[in-house]
Amino acid sequence: MAGDITSKTCEWKTPFKDGKMIIKATFENDNGEQQHATIAITGVAGKVTLTYQAEERPEVKIQVTADSFETKKA
Repeated sequence: MAGDITSKTCEWKTPFKDGKMIIKATFENDNGEQQHATIAITGVAGKVTLTYQAEERPEVKIQVTADSFETKKA
């Protein structure tokens, strides 16, 4: 799948530890079918969780919790 971000909000009190980022995007698969998705990246006490949910499939929610992450300097 590939897609475009249509909007985003970023409200981190402590970057990648406490706060939330919401991304709205439109994805398209190889068959040309589109999904309008919301991706929430949430941090609570250093535990970061990513949740994906598409409007077209409200019964499906994908949630991933990061065991660890690192930032790289360019």
